[in-house]
Amino acid sequence: MLKKFLFTVIPMLVPFIIYGIYWLGVKRRQKIGVSDVPWTMLFTSGLALVVISLAFFGFTSGHEAGLDYNPARFEDGRVVPGDTR
Repeated sequence: MLKKFLFTVIPMLVPFIIYGIYWLGVKRRQKIGVSDVPWTMLFTSGLALVVISLAFFGFTSGHEAGLDYNPARFEDGRVVPGDTR
């Protein structure tokens, strides 16, 4: 669950964090209105980062093709983790 959070939510928030830092720098120099926020560009760049990170981890993680997955199960009162064979 933490891995999914780190690789989907965090990349989506990175552009907003960068913009927030930028906005704080600009605010010190001049006053800007709320309508000056480029929400479409922030959302699009965040979505692109999410897609890129999901594609990257989809291609670089996992098991070899042709192997069967055996889910986790109980044996003798303990949980045996899932594996591929």
